[in-house]
Amino acid sequence: MAKKKISKPKKEELIHIKLNYLEAKKGKTKSLSSQMNLLNIIKIINKYKELRLKELENKNKTKLKLKQINLNIKKLQKILPIYKIPKILEKTYEEREIKEPKEKIKVISKNTLESQLEEIQNKLKALQE
Repeated sequence: MAKKKISKPKKEELIHIKLNYLEAKKGKTKSLSSQMNLLNIIKIINKYKELRLKELENKNKTKLKLKQINLNIKKLQKILPIYKIPKILEKTYEEREIKEPKEKIKVISKNTLESQLEEIQNKLKALQE
């Protein structure tokens, strides 16, 4: 069998392309505008990094303040006397808490179902026309 010779790649040959003045000018303006766009993107990224650092600092500050508030609340709970609600008032208070959320959920679900039905009916009418 004949062995195939693997030729090594030759040195790169330079290829010259002749451009007229307008093509060269257009290419130069495109490359400069792309460089300008890249610089603008870098500016935006740097602003984002700064804003992100400020956001993290603010989050840490609020986290510390919330911890302080929680400590203050716990101290107040220790200092203040415990208030006992009479049994009669407890029942009415519990009934109010239980009833209110159920009613709100039902109203929301009815409204969304009705709006969805209306949308479907409108689509059907549009298809029939």
